[in-house]
Amino acid sequence: MSSCNANVITASKPGFGDYQANGVMAIAKQLNVKPQELAKLVQDHLETREQELVERFEIAGPGF
Repeated sequence: MSSCNANVITASKPGFGDYQANGVMAIAKQLNVKPQELAKLVQDHLETREQELVERFEIAGPGF
């Protein structure tokens, strides 16, 4: 894999949270893993290493 870009930006719809990470589906495709599995890995990382930055982390399901 040559590169991956997942951008964390202000949520496009405030009802969905404060921030959103775009690009996870494309990265999952490059890594040949399911997007939900990759999202769970990101969630686990943030919950264990970045607790002071993230109050709550949610993974949107298909068709959110």
